[in-house]
Amino acid sequence: MLTISILSDLHLDFYFKSFNQTKEDVKKFFDPIFTPSDVLIIAGDLGHYNTENAKIIEFLRELYFKHIVCVLGNHDYYLINRIAMDDYDMNSYNRVHEMRKMLNSIDGVYCLDGTVVEIDGVRFGGCDSWYDGQYLLHNLNPHFVTNMDDVRTLWKYAMNDAAYMPNLKLFDEIWEIEKRVSTYI
Repeated sequence: MLTISILSDLHLDFYFKSFNQTKEDVKKFFDPIFTPSDVLIIAGDLGHYNTENAKIIEFLRELYFKHIVCVLGNHDYYLINRIAMDDYDMNSYNRVHEMRKMLNSIDGVYCLDGTVVEIDGVRFGGCDSWYDGQYLLHNLNPHFVTNMDDVRTLWKYAMNDAAYMPNLKLFDEIWEIEKRVSTYI
C-alpha cells in the first residue's frame, strides 16, 4: 500500500534563514513533523529562493520520502527583492521556469505543470495552485466586493502578490494559464 503525506505552504525561507543548510539542519527541524512515507505531496508555496528550495526538497526526499510531487503556488512566483527582480528580468515566469527545472532534476521529485506522474500504479496530476477570485467574490462583504473588477482592485492594492510579481497585470492571469494547462490532465 502506497503511503502519502500532504503539505502546503512550507515557506521554507521563514524557517531556514541561511543558504548553508545541511541535511542535519533539515533533519533536526523536520524530525518532529515527518514520518517517512512513499510520497510527499506539496501543494504550493515552497519559498522565495529557488536554490534554497531545491536543496531542502532534495534533503527531504533523501531523508523521508521515496518521491515528492509538487505544484507551485503564488509565493513561488514572487520576486521578493531587488536582486531577484534583476536576476529574473522582472518576470515571475522566469523564476518559476528555473525552479521547476531545478526540482525536476532531483531524482524522485516531480514538479507538475499540467502533467501527470505515475508512482506504483497511482497517477498524480497537477498544475500550479492558484485561485480564480471566486472565494473573495462570494465571501467578502457584498458592499465591498461585488464583481471581479473589485477582486482585481483588492489584489492590486491590498495584497503582496501584486508588489512581488511585477510582470502580472491581473491576479487571475495565472489562473487562466493554469486552467488551459489543466484541461489536458
